[in-house]
Amino acid sequence: EEKLSDDVQFLANAKNKKELFLSALQLADKISAKNGSEEIDRILLELRGEIKKQIILDRNTPHLFSLIQIALKIQNLLPLLSENNVNKKFAVETALLSEI
Repeated sequence: EEKLSDDVQFLANAKNKKELFLSALQLADKISAKNGSEEIDRILLELRGEIKKQIILDRNTPHLFSLIQIALKIQNLLPLLSENNVNKKFAVETALLSEI
């Protein structure tokens, strides 16, 4: 089992909306600072694995639905970030924060 990166670990373990909000902002920073599509692919794989694990273990995670929505929003951003000249940080922040 692979260890989650710090950014995805913080997102998955958020105990309240404030922590979820902060972790989403940190995730947006990380995506915009690196090669967007490669970083998004990595984050999506980690989020998918964490969501699957929480469902299989039947954990009562308060933000599981938010994690699923965030993963879907990030997935929907892939074509936008790779094909257009957009502000990655703004696009990711807008998508992520709309789910919190």
